[in-house]
Amino acid sequence: MSSPSISNCHLVDLFQTPTKDTAGGIQRWASPITMLEATPPEESQKPLHAQGRPAREDVGANDASAVAPPPPPTLPRLGHSNPDPDAKRRLEKIAYDRHHYCSFQEHRKQETLQQQTRQARRLVLLLKALNGLSPLAAAILGVGVLFCLYKYGHHCRSFFSWPCFASSTSPASSASSSSGASPIITTVLANVTTSSAVVDLNYTIYLGNGLKNGVNEFLGMRYAAPPLGNLRWRPPMEPDEVSGAVKASEFGPVCLGAGRGYPVDGQNEDCLFANVWAPANATTRSRLPVWVFIQGGGYNALTNANWNGSEVVEKSGHNIVLVNFNYRVGLWGFLASERVRNDGALNVGLLDQRMLLKWVKRHITTFGGDPEHIVIHGASAGAGSVAMHLVAYGGRNDSLFISGISEAIFFPAQPFVSELEYQFDRVVSQIGCDNVTISEQMSCLREKDVASVQSVNYAQAFPGRDAPPLPIFYFTPCIDGVFLEDLPYNLYKAGRFLKVPMIFGTSTNEGSVFAANAATQTDVALFFRNNYPLLTANDTDDILSVYGGPGSPLPKHAAWFPTSCQAYGEATFICPQTNVLDALSGGGPPHTSLSSTAHPSSSSSIPAVNNAQLYAYRFNVHDDENTANGMGVPHLFDAQAIFGADNINGGSQSYKTYNAPVIPRMMGYYISFVRTLNPNKLRTPGTPEWAGWRSSTSSSGDNENENDEEGSNKRMRLVFETDETFMEEVSREERGRCKFWEQLGRTRMEQR
Repeated sequence: MSSPSISNCHLVDLFQTPTKDTAGGIQRWASPITMLEATPPEESQKPLHAQGRPAREDVGANDASAVAPPPPPTLPRLGHSNPDPDAKRRLEKIAYDRHHYCSFQEHRKQETLQQQTRQARRLVLLLKALNGLSPLAAAILGVGVLFCLYKYGHHCRSFFSWPCFASSTSPASSASSSSGASPIITTVLANVTTSSAVVDLNYTIYLGNGLKNGVNEFLGMRYAAPPLGNLRWRPPMEPDEVSGAVKASEFGPVCLGAGRGYPVDGQNEDCLFANVWAPANATTRSRLPVWVFIQGGGYNALTNANWNGSEVVEKSGHNIVLVNFNYRVGLWGFLASERVRNDGALNVGLLDQRMLLKWVKRHITTFGGDPEHIVIHGASAGAGSVAMHLVAYGGRNDSLFISGISEAIFFPAQPFVSELEYQFDRVVSQIGCDNVTISEQMSCLREKDVASVQSVNYAQAFPGRDAPPLPIFYFTPCIDGVFLEDLPYNLYKAGRFLKVPMIFGTSTNEGSVFAANAATQTDVALFFRNNYPLLTANDTDDILSVYGGPGSPLPKHAAWFPTSCQAYGEATFICPQTNVLDALSGGGPPHTSLSSTAHPSSSSSIPAVNNAQLYAYRFNVHDDENTANGMGVPHLFDAQAIFGADNINGGSQSYKTYNAPVIPRMMGYYISFVRTLNPNKLRTPGTPEWAGWRSSTSSSGDNENENDEEGSNKRMRLVFETDETFMEEVSREERGRCKFWEQLGRTRMEQR
């Protein structure tokens, strides 16, 4: 039987009774796992390095704590003819020495890794500092350094110990490693000399991809610690420090959504990852505008995950940095109860977003971005999130962004915590945590495996409602009194929001992908009541009265689908945009907040955003396939025009053919706004000037009394179509329907 290798550093049970090796007839101390045999005498006479053990002279002479203990002595051969009476005592000492030796080896391994990381960081600093060299000079330098490391490793390594390249927080270690370049140094050099796609975020060095269009992409970087175990339903924590370099060449998993089983390809509870696209030639001195995209999915899923931002960076003339990321959704992100508040946090999905913005603020300079010029852009639930960040903490300015874009703002029913206790009760009952005390329920949920928790992450009928249809959006942000001190619209009306430049946009037929395929008026009423739990039968009668029906038939849909589609699209997307824009511009009717804090009741006393800094658009670009399916211009159909034809998931082929001309127009306005906070300054040549939301004249040139709400203060928006772009006034009919929804919402709020 072969003796165990010292390098394995596995302790074995040395204290068994003697057993007899029937094959060799020799009595030995043995264990059920293995037997220790004596090292051959000739082996013990070899030099230490030949035995696979460190020679003492390899250790730093000035580091007393680093002096290696002597290697473990060889084990005695215990023959039955000449037993050693002190064998057990000697074996105990050998076990102790072996443990000491292995601990030292592990310490040296970690010290070497940390030293290599420090050297890699110095190398990144050096090559980034020399980024202004010509490509030929940089290539020669890179090849020279690489050759030096390989050929004269331990001599060349002193180059990276020069004080000017040493980190102020990580002094150079005096311990030396084996000759030749370390794997970390070699990997960093290989990346930097070919693409410069290396960043040091202090807690990790990330190695990204250098793309052919002059853009570096960094995918799957941790911006927060994995929200697992005891970190479930708690605020996000700082990511752990990782020694060495980590590849950032693939997207990380997306956060688990509601209504899905487990496991799910590409989804995981460990999901708090960010992606960055930056110009390859950007340096820490570039200070480029930063575009942060918040994806949507109704707060119940992440449906815009991993959209590619490289084309936007390229089309900006390599003058922006783009960031997107994941955040917790569904039950994982928006489980609400006072029990959650008492042993965790509410709205952790929104807290994840806030954490990401702080991460960008702290680290974006490393990618070439400007931490003082961050523009947040959200789609759907991401657009609703942008609106909530404007009023977060009562409109407190944490200097995390300077403007925003709300693409198809999504405002679902926004319940108070007390109105969601039933959801928590359902979860603990279905998962088997209702048999513990109330104070132990959160601990019980955290102890459950991910598959068990995911099994209860699905929509159910609201109290007092019958399914089908089930509510589309079951888990949503709640009014927690902290992040959201009151209903967002109340905060807007009270002027408690950040006054920053904004773009708001919707598509013409926002409701078509969500609305019930209603065959009758009853179907329409049932759909609304099952999705808005506060609506009464009288309310649904009023909705049908305002929208009429059944309307012009649409392909592949029932008779009342057009009514259902228009009403839901305006209630959930279009009118919230109109009403928030009016509140931002100070043009809404007088309003008293329902919160306990006194706020101004008259809109005339509320400071507004400059009307010239508020912009709205309607996307009306038709697609043959959508038209044939009766979908019109659906929710987020503008996304490909913003990010490029090939850069979103499951896009339309029309953007590669007849709708291709829309892309440079839309992308031009967006890029101009991100760079200058004005969509007009750098817009694509030949496109019209985008007027502000409340224009001084109507589209027909009328100029009426400025105090007349229907006169000079016209609500203007830019319209995108396949072949043209133009300004239009929001019709009085549409504004009337939006006032209906505003009044209905106010009535329901007063009865809560």
